[in-house]
Amino acid sequence: MSTGKGYIQTNISNLVNLIKLREANYLFPLYEVIINSIQSIHEAKRKNGKIEIYVRRADSDQINTDESVDSISKVLGFEVVDNGIGFNTKNFDSFNELYTGHKIDLGCKGIGRFMSLAAFNKVQIDSCYIEGAKKFKRVFEFDVMNGVEPLSNQEQSFQDTRTSVKLVRYYDKYLKNPSPDTIATKILEHCLIYFISNTQPQILIYDDASPEVISLNELFSQKIVTDELIGEFEIEGKNLN
Repeated sequence: MSTGKGYIQTNISNLVNLIKLREANYLFPLYEVIINSIQSIHEAKRKNGKIEIYVRRADSDQINTDESVDSISKVLGFEVVDNGIGFNTKNFDSFNELYTGHKIDLGCKGIGRFMSLAAFNKVQIDSCYIEGAKKFKRVFEFDVMNGVEPLSNQEQSFQDTRTSVKLVRYYDKYLKNPSPDTIATKILEHCLIYFISNTQPQILIYDDASPEVISLNELFSQKIVTDELIGEFEIEGKNLN
């Protein structure tokens, strides 16, 4: 098993400092995690793939029913949960490798995870995965000071694979208060290619600012299939008209 105490740790601070993430792109780290979850579900060949996105806001114990954007609390962080293949030895070792070529055939450059540390204080990962005939639970953290810090990796009984990735506490410059609908629409825009090709899992959004659960699958049907033109959405800034 990889210790996580390798090349990534000696280069991470300088690498993160080179990432110039604009304030307007504060959701980019979330997109990266969601895309990784989709790919993990595809890697596991799951037909019942599911991703749950939790939007954590300030004063999260008070659900906001006021539709005014100014009254919505700022987003502090996110949690993304999927039932993909998880952080088995191969995927964990890849996470520890700088400029990994593990997903190069999918267009991945191997540095996307570092974008999270440009905007957030840390990333916490909890992953239940299967390796051979055994089941394991791996827990580790990722931050600028310590790099990848393995906390545990032990055999554990569970019913299904599950990985939770928490993006913990935005740096102040990235604290924004988008509405739940805005977040949902922006995620759909970024992941639109998976919906168009019908390779998307079920994706649900739970936002501390609203009691409603948003289904991206239903949002796609409503805005793209029935009511709106695909050209009204953009992928990475390119209009699809």
